[in-house]
Amino acid sequence: MLSIPVFLLATVAFALPPSFNSHPYAQYQSLSKRASNVSNPSLTVDLGYSIYTGYIDRSTGLNTWKGIRFGQDTSKYRWQAPRAPLTNRSQVISATSYGPTCPQAPNAGLVYQNWDSGSTTEDCLFLNVQTPSNVTSETGRPVFVAIHGGGYGSGSSQYDWSKLMASNDNKFIAVSFQYRLNAFGFLSSDEVYRKGTPNAGLLDQQLALHWVQQYIDLFGGDKTKVTIFGESAGGGSVMLHE
Repeated sequence: MLSIPVFLLATVAFALPPSFNSHPYAQYQSLSKRASNVSNPSLTVDLGYSIYTGYIDRSTGLNTWKGIRFGQDTSKYRWQAPRAPLTNRSQVISATSYGPTCPQAPNAGLVYQNWDSGSTTEDCLFLNVQTPSNVTSETGRPVFVAIHGGGYGSGSSQYDWSKLMASNDNKFIAVSFQYRLNAFGFLSSDEVYRKGTPNAGLLDQQLALHWVQQYIDLFGGDKTKVTIFGESAGGGSVMLHE
């Protein structure tokens, strides 16, 4: 059978289920800030719950933040809706490395496969931001948000969007994020439905989209001009958020 990847782009407004916190970052709003100076834009961003410092990639001309936490450790809320991060303001966190990936699942097949998840962890709700180096919190650039593919069982947000951004003269901001996968994100049963949520991975995605609405202006983005993109399972996710 011919396998055809699914690519979808959409600019959408999404509705949240009643059980989901519709303002997950509200308690941190008053603390959120970023220094705004066109000649020397600050790479330090205060999100209220934590403070992150990114870096300038001289080869691409982009400001980059990797491994920004947008949700708590999901091992403490397995098969439950994700929660906004706990406060951790004891130090400025260096956002120069990707966060750990979520536990993966092997592709289905006729032969049993062992899967080494030693490099993954359930504490995996992290995202990445790439912006043109000349933007400030007042710039208001369009925002491209990528939902990774992988059949809802594998994949991560460790993508470099610099070439795509360069093809558009670096006129937009790129965000990529991770979500719970396989049984951790999409286990379905009567008990999970009654005591938790069978679509935790989709709620992780919604939490990341809420993060964009809350904070992308600090990175020079316009929250009213957000386009979500996905390939394969990411494309299916786009449809599910319409």
